[in-house]
Amino acid sequence: MLNARLSVCDGMLAYDCKPHLVPVMQQLLTLAHQAHASYTAYLERKKLEEAKAKQKKAEEEAAVSAKRQAQKDLKEGQKQLLSLEYSLKRAKTACKRKIC
Repeated sequence: MLNARLSVCDGMLAYDCKPHLVPVMQQLLTLAHQAHASYTAYLERKKLEEAKAKQKKAEEEAAVSAKRQAQKDLKEGQKQLLSLEYSLKRAKTACKRKIC
């Protein structure tokens, strides 16, 4: 960027810093078009990279969220199992007392 600015300044010195005196040739127009196309392609690549990074981050967050939910569900299942085991023990104890 700095090199381009210095080149423009040096080129303008040849025309007494009067841009309206600079001749516009086909080569200049072609180079300007190529520079524009190159910059547009760069912006598109950057946009795609950002979109991919955003999608990857969202997928990672979804995976972490799913893992947390699975762990939470597992803990709830374990609590229910312990509760049922305790209820079964109490029922067996009550049944044995009635038999005896």
